[in-house]
Amino acid sequence: MRALVWILLGLLAGSVATLSILNALRPATAFPRGVMAVLQHHLGAANEAVSQGRCDAASARHFEALALLAEDVVPAFAPLAGEDEVFARYAAQLVETTRAAQGTTDACRNAAAQLGAIKDACKACHRDYR
Repeated sequence: MRALVWILLGLLAGSVATLSILNALRPATAFPRGVMAVLQHHLGAANEAVSQGRCDAASARHFEALALLAEDVVPAFAPLAGEDEVFARYAAQLVETTRAAQGTTDACRNAAAQLGAIKDACKACHRDYR
């Protein structure tokens, strides 16, 4: 019985130590997840507006937010972006694509094409890094 208690106590201590190590290895801030979550929100909102034919100032605001947030991808993933040329290329492609999409909301057809290009840029990076 005493041995069973010591084994359970050892397993408990080991699991606590494992959780502590895993938390230490996690990024210190929620900045990368936050950038991705806000990008996802604006991409979804722009997609919804364009699919409903509402290409107006509200959808333009989402395209502007996408362009601004795309520039935060490299700082959010700084260790990866500095060491990995492929990631840096994907991030640069996203910035280019979102900048080109600004001001295309005058015609929903153009906005839909630009949204497709933004989605492709996101998918390319997520395919390799997610």
